[in-house]
Amino acid sequence: MPTIPTATTEPEVLYPEFSVQVCSGEHAITEETAKQILGWAVESEGDKFGTDYNFVDRNGCKVRCVNNLSNRPIYATTIATLQQEHLRSRWKFNGEPVIVGRLGSVLNGQHCLISLVFACQEYRKDPEMWQEFRDVEPTMEKVVEFGISEDDVTVNTLDTAKPRSLTDAIFRSEFFSHMKVKERREAARATDYAVKTLWKRTGAVMDAFAPRRTHSESLDFIARHPRVLECVSKVLESSTNERPLAQYLSLGCFAGILYLMGCSGSSRPAYLLGGRREESLHWGNWDRANELIDGLADELPTILPLRKAVADAIYVRNSTDVREAVLAKAWLQFVTGDLKAPGLKLQWDEIQGLDGPVKVLGECPLFGGIDIGDPRTADEDEVLEPQEPTPPATPPRPEKKKGIKIRG
Repeated sequence: MPTIPTATTEPEVLYPEFSVQVCSGEHAITEETAKQILGWAVESEGDKFGTDYNFVDRNGCKVRCVNNLSNRPIYATTIATLQQEHLRSRWKFNGEPVIVGRLGSVLNGQHCLISLVFACQEYRKDPEMWQEFRDVEPTMEKVVEFGISEDDVTVNTLDTAKPRSLTDAIFRSEFFSHMKVKERREAARATDYAVKTLWKRTGAVMDAFAPRRTHSESLDFIARHPRVLECVSKVLESSTNERPLAQYLSLGCFAGILYLMGCSGSSRPAYLLGGRREESLHWGNWDRANELIDGLADELPTILPLRKAVADAIYVRNSTDVREAVLAKAWLQFVTGDLKAPGLKLQWDEIQGLDGPVKVLGECPLFGGIDIGDPRTADEDEVLEPQEPTPPATPPRPEKKKGIKIRG
């Protein structure tokens, strides 16, 4: 394995020439290599950081990344998401590089490098927990580029492209390849929201192994619940300019709700024991669920109580959870008989807001079956801020100005 270039005549320039190293297979980036690239420094008895550190690692130690001082903020949600990908062996070599500047600064790739270290720390705490996915500590296959200029003009051109969304990933898949481009884009977006709805309401968000809805986890969810694609197609076909289903709920959310209604006769324990797969679900209410969708689209007189209940509810508070709550109450009536207005009224709580009392939804009606409601999670990117740990004895802080040798 070749050695990555070290400093030449000018000590502060570690990588005077542009070079590329492909780190894959037995030469994949290890935890130790990631730390070297980042300049990972841990507080020790002889080197106290006080409040001058970047974050606390998974072992509760204060950490400085001395080669990562001028990068953008480190986001905790991104670290947690990538850590999950490492631990579940979903990390793939895709050619995207880690970029290191001429002076050794990490210009791009801090989140994947830090998440690799965190994943290794988590793995060592309980290797048996992750044996279903891997039997060795995580490593990361990456391209590493060295010797890029560190001036602001150059660095500010990094990461300016649009990130690939789940909608993009679904669009380029074969799921809706028979559709025209415009229809395919709409179907991809609706599938994204359908999976998001089901991810929350089936409790996938509470899975200890995969609480984060990454692209790979979402595509795996679709593979285990292929009927969600049929639900998307059904909702898109039912909603037209003359039959605007979206006035009740976004079409993607509607597709997720259709899935829940269709399998509402299922046993949740059987679903969990079956590995959260569609094969364990019972679809005896599928036809009735489609009747409700068609009734809403056609604005049938029998559906009038539901339409009025939705209007009344969003007049108080217009939000997705309010609309879903009305639909859940309506479904529980509809699946066994006719809709009746009194049973569709929602319970409201009153809390004190900045400008006075505010009404909030006081209940979360269920569709039955595998539906557990809507557990809340933070979707925002939270900056990984320093926090006070209880650090154990740790090794001394490494020096910054050293060349790095990538080992397998």
